[in-house]
Amino acid sequence: TGSILEKMPDQFSNTYADELFSSPALCRRLLQFQRQVEKGTEVAVGSSVQFHGLKNTQELNGLRGTPLCFEASSGRWVVAVDGETREVRVKPENVSVVVEPVKGRWECADPANALRVIGRARKPDPGEEGCGTVVEVAWRSSKTPENWITNFKPSLVCNQIGRKEGKVHEGFQTAYSSMRTLVHRNLQESLDDMGHCEPVRAVVIGYSLGGALATLCSHDLAETYRYDTRCVTWGGPRV
Repeated sequence: TGSILEKMPDQFSNTYADELFSSPALCRRLLQFQRQVEKGTEVAVGSSVQFHGLKNTQELNGLRGTPLCFEASSGRWVVAVDGETREVRVKPENVSVVVEPVKGRWECADPANALRVIGRARKPDPGEEGCGTVVEVAWRSSKTPENWITNFKPSLVCNQIGRKEGKVHEGFQTAYSSMRTLVHRNLQESLDDMGHCEPVRAVVIGYSLGGALATLCSHDLAETYRYDTRCVTWGGPRV
């Protein structure tokens, strides 16, 4: 994924800038935003992390801790639990960095299905005339076995999103539906925080699995809120 994203900016801006955004700089910024959702925030010694997906110590899920060191031999982080004296060893996928809220920016995840999406609301930049506020949403690509299980549920089922017309990929619809309420809530809260102005333009992007989820999300936002919606995907499967 990293190598593909590194090569994309020039190709992307040359292909889509004039038609969609009128500015190569805006296209490059979208790609930088996509890199953020792909990479995530790195866990480091001394950072604040939150536990999730733990099975043997489920009481820690949702609590916070501070990484002390990474044990290469076991492939686990040694984390001091905040407010307690104990230290626990956890796999990297069971902790995530706590990102302090930034006005207009949000992120949410479904650890059980290894899904992650980030979003932000901002004022329009030059070249984005015709809208009062811009919201950007980026969906992460396939990263784990759970993601591939989603990919390999290709049966067509009745569409339950937007106009609820036609049929869609069962796995993609199930994955998007598990995140839909969180995405809508965070998106609306970010707009409220920004004191947004109408009309709203939504730009939804994604790569691979994220491209499929971005397609469903853009349709959902266009039908639910009547936003002026743009969907940009690459390497995305048919939905």
